[in-house]
Amino acid sequence: MPPHRITTAAAAALLTQVDTAQLLKPFMRSEQTVAAAARELGVPFKRLHHAVGRFVAAGLLTVTGQRARRGRPMTTYRAVSDTFEVDVAALSLADRERTFGDGYWNRRVLDRMARAAHDVQVIHVHLNDQGGLVIQHGPESQPAAPGALWQLRTATLRLTPQEARDLQRDLEAVIATYSGREEGQRVGLRVDLLDLN
Repeated sequence: MPPHRITTAAAAALLTQVDTAQLLKPFMRSEQTVAAAARELGVPFKRLHHAVGRFVAAGLLTVTGQRARRGRPMTTYRAVSDTFEVDVAALSLADRERTFGDGYWNRRVLDRMARAAHDVQVIHVHLNDQGGLVIQHGPESQPAAPGALWQLRTATLRLTPQEARDLQRDLEAVIATYSGREEGQRVGLRVDLLDLN
């Protein structure tokens, strides 16, 4: 499917709220009933049913048919596309701040950090091979344990515009190798690449 351009505030707000947009995933992959999608996502039926109503009203989801069964037939839905492009102009000021700011991630990280902090024994502050300062929480050479926190921060990379694009592409490729897995625990990942000049 070609990318579907989002120009309405309601649809833009839904697609830029991570927890809500996650609920659209099964319908972006294939035609689904709400019950099947709820089982796939591991969320309560009522929560997904409510979100489906909002997705339909915002034009992100369409009714594709009904599946016969004893009693009432089950309605099937499909996302209008498997790729969306959100016009930033469609976002309210609050939605822009939430999308580009740290509010959502800060709340999630602080909440999890309180639970995971007991696993963090040391904060490493060191210089990398190029002399840049690196602040790293968690084990230096081991991946974070389930429920643990691992953070790496550095403001010392020096990249040409092409190198920055290459790094972005490389990071996306690494992330893609882990996406779509059914096993394991959900983890959050945030990567910011921005010009500090």
